[in-house]
Amino acid sequence: MHCKALRINTKKGTPPAAPISHWRELVQWCVVALFFLATLAPSSHAGVEESPGATATPGTKRQDLIAYAMGGTLEKATSTYSPSWTGWNLLDDRPIIKPGWCSSSIVFPQELVFSFFAHQPALISAVVMTAETYAPKEQWAKDVEVWASMDGADTGFSKLGEITLRNEPGEQTISVPPTQTRFVKLRILSNYGHKDYVELRKVKVIEGQAPDYVPMIQRYPDLAALVGESAPDAIFGAAPGPSAAPAPTPAAGARGCACEPLVPVVKVEPAHAESRKVLVVSHRGEGERYSPTTYKATDKRGHVDYSIYDRLTFVVIPPEHVRPTDLLRASEFDTVVLSRVCDIKESVSDDFRHSLPAWIAAGHKLIIQDSDNCGPRNIPDYSFLPYPFATGNAGANAAPSDRLIFVEENRMANPNGVDPGFLDVPAWLSSPRGQENWNEIGDSNLITRYDAHWCGHLFTTNVKHDNGFVEAYAHHGRGLLIYDGFDADQHEGAEYRQIVTRELAQPFDPDGLPCSAKIGDFILTTEEKLKSQVMVPGKTYNYPLILLSNHGYKGDVKLSFKADPTEPTLSEHFDSDTIALTEISNTRLVVTTTTETSGTAHQLEVRGTDAAGRCSTLCLKLTERMTGGLHVRNDLHRTAKPTKNLEIILDLSGSMKYRLGNSTRIETARKVLAEVLAKIPDDFNVGLRFYGNRYGSRQKETCTDTELVAPIAKLDRAKLLNLVNTAKPRGETPLVYSVLQTPADLQAVGGGSVILITDGEESCGGDPKKAAEELQKAGVAVTLDIVGFTLTGQQVQRDLTQFAEATGGRYYRAENAQSLARALLIAATEKIPYEVYDSSGKQVAAGLAGDDGQELPAGDYRVAVKAGDQHLVAEHVTVATGKDAAITVTVRNDQFELESR
Repeated sequence: MHCKALRINTKKGTPPAAPISHWRELVQWCVVALFFLATLAPSSHAGVEESPGATATPGTKRQDLIAYAMGGTLEKATSTYSPSWTGWNLLDDRPIIKPGWCSSSIVFPQELVFSFFAHQPALISAVVMTAETYAPKEQWAKDVEVWASMDGADTGFSKLGEITLRNEPGEQTISVPPTQTRFVKLRILSNYGHKDYVELRKVKVIEGQAPDYVPMIQRYPDLAALVGESAPDAIFGAAPGPSAAPAPTPAAGARGCACEPLVPVVKVEPAHAESRKVLVVSHRGEGERYSPTTYKATDKRGHVDYSIYDRLTFVVIPPEHVRPTDLLRASEFDTVVLSRVCDIKESVSDDFRHSLPAWIAAGHKLIIQDSDNCGPRNIPDYSFLPYPFATGNAGANAAPSDRLIFVEENRMANPNGVDPGFLDVPAWLSSPRGQENWNEIGDSNLITRYDAHWCGHLFTTNVKHDNGFVEAYAHHGRGLLIYDGFDADQHEGAEYRQIVTRELAQPFDPDGLPCSAKIGDFILTTEEKLKSQVMVPGKTYNYPLILLSNHGYKGDVKLSFKADPTEPTLSEHFDSDTIALTEISNTRLVVTTTTETSGTAHQLEVRGTDAAGRCSTLCLKLTERMTGGLHVRNDLHRTAKPTKNLEIILDLSGSMKYRLGNSTRIETARKVLAEVLAKIPDDFNVGLRFYGNRYGSRQKETCTDTELVAPIAKLDRAKLLNLVNTAKPRGETPLVYSVLQTPADLQAVGGGSVILITDGEESCGGDPKKAAEELQKAGVAVTLDIVGFTLTGQQVQRDLTQFAEATGGRYYRAENAQSLARALLIAATEKIPYEVYDSSGKQVAAGLAGDDGQELPAGDYRVAVKAGDQHLVAEHVTVATGKDAAITVTVRNDQFELESR
């Protein structure tokens, strides 16, 4: 190696030295460098030859307890000049160039504290130091003390000895009384005259011997195997996993094109209910921090269960210092996080990377998190993983996205509002930067290389208009790999916090994740709750199918169907069985059974195949019914899925000035609206429209007098009430015309509910029946509830009832302030959640009224329902095997009630 080149390579982070101004000085530097290289001859790493003054048998090898291969650790250093001159270099026994340690100041003493493998105690007999570095000799350490402690890195130290290091090359040994210790401290008291820095090249702590002492590697056979360079599978006790060699293309992978045979499900409790001790491999910079290390059990943001942070222990180690010994059993790590280690091939050692797959297979968890730090010029090399895997970067753009799709709903994250893994995707997508949910999903990294071992979870479109998986997982042996490509700049956002927390809360060994959507060039999926249902002969099963183009795929996909076992009384139909896929496409599968169909378990294989033979398979299960059904029905006639989007239309026609008791109709409406808005959840988006407030009855504009005074936005009670309190009734009742404006009002938020408060019938010739048809054709889901305030005409009430019910809504009659308040609150109740408890009081199920119900073992249950501001309970609901029990949420006399039907 050229000496000058050597000096340039090793100078990164080197303290300033005297300039080389003459060729003779350059020659001197070359001589030092050549001598330095000569000291790097390969050795047995952890083993050292007997040194003078030691107590072992002459000529034998003894262990260097703080060597890299033995799992030694730098606990602390008084100062460090730069990352290149870290005290970790003193431990590193690998045959690579390391400059040693250098202080950042000349304030003495400078202290360095070391510990042994997994903080285990050991008997020491000597410390070996090499003072020389390639800096001037004046910087080399001179007077050094050796201290030891069994208590900790900061306390309980006793002095064992001292040495004056000679200002010359080579190892120098200080023998100490045989001492049992966990921590060794070097106190450097002086150097050889340099006014700015002190340096040290290498340190070894030599293990001693005693009649009753068991050497470290005899206590830990896996450590002995590691030092002896055994294969990782033998060290970690894992069955060999699949080869990490290049696999077939995603399309041709055999696992991706067939459903696995139906086998009885045997529930196995996981060995790890959640992560507990987590090794975070991360650069120390602020931008690379793993966000969960900053979260606390007392945090309140969002609906995250932060209690896990009372049970978690994080240990953060820079990539260049992580070692295979960190994966051994005594270290007790059950989870490893690679947090934006973009330079993983350069910064993480080969032996650690090659050990990881066997460690995972032995029943552990690996979380890989990369985001905009890992840019196009700094793409991580994950070729050491057991399956093909690579990611692509969107760049640091602070970009939002309008798409995040659950391809699989599982316990890590799902859209079920009552599940611990609930992820509020609509709230995340609609939240700008800086608000509670902080949408920078557009900066997501996506998986670009994969095979059918990888299971898709969350799918998005980033700022580069690339579609793909931002979160996925894979099973390896008994272990679990999780990939998370979400931009960590969202670390303050509630939903981002939920994602990363649920990754840590995910059980493993086994994990119970279904892998229902194997990643390929395109993915075929459906709603998660439909993937496994109970076989009920005579029932028709509807499956809305979604085809997703992964990473720019385009092509024609042909759908096929197969039932196992073959069932002549079971038939299927696709709305369309050939899909021209460019991005996202939809179709529907209808499976029909008869009363003659066998009630045994069936597997339905739905396969999509393109002209090149690439495929994606959706495996649907109809299981034999060993349970009974419990259904909580909703009698409010909702036909659309509940949303959190609400528009209120207030009638401000002239009749709203009429007297009502001791007040007026408009004053009563204002008071009631204030009460109702106070009870609407904070996370609702609410808009306000008036009609009849700007023009009098005789003006030509009166029949188009409607105005969206507050567009749909996050609920702002003060703003809405101010608008209502300052508006004045004036004109006619363009009721139908006003309702027909609502699809445009709700389009940006994807539809929602409309509550119309009126005290009169249509006065501008609008036709409610035709209006209902127009709403259905508008392409935006709108549910209309109408509150007839002081309306008495039978015909107008029938017309308004038909108008509301045609949209999936309801008509409510209100004669006074109290009934108006009740009617508005009922109409604003979008979701009616329920919980089911068994006879012991344990919660066994939860859902929303009107859903598909619950399959439960036979028994008696208690059902608790939250309807608006009412808490309702149905006691002793009996579920029988093979039968369905039902209760219905209905409205009677302005109150929610439960009925058994």
